[in-house]
Amino acid sequence: MGYKPTAITEMLDAEKIVIATVQEKSDSKATVSSDNSPLVYRLVELNNVEVLKGEKTEKLTTVEYGGNGLFQTGGTKKKYNVIYENGAEYETGKTYLVFLDENGEAVNGKAGAILINDDTVSDAKGYKYTIQQVKDLIGG
Repeated sequence: MGYKPTAITEMLDAEKIVIATVQEKSDSKATVSSDNSPLVYRLVELNNVEVLKGEKTEKLTTVEYGGNGLFQTGGTKKKYNVIYENGAEYETGKTYLVFLDENGEAVNGKAGAILINDDTVSDAKGYKYTIQQVKDLIGG
């Protein structure tokens, strides 16, 4: 999972840009990636969606990588705590500005899922914007 601090202005080409509230996160799901390393994730249901760019929708489901997972290796089950240091993180009940790629995942990990505080956001490079300024940048 590649990551680099990214400004909002560098993510405007995202497939979809939304403001949405985290309604629910699933229990952790565990699987093995194509290179046989543990992969743990949760599905995150977003509602109260205001679409700033892309197709209109009322609800979205995206992914939060990381968490605890039980894996079978040989004949033994092992519990892993998998951490994706720069993966997008969501908190139930909080509202985010989310830049989504064609797979419905936050663009560039944490940089693409920005918590909204008092109608403002701060991107990974430290720039602050009001929601209206973000809408103006997008053209809406």
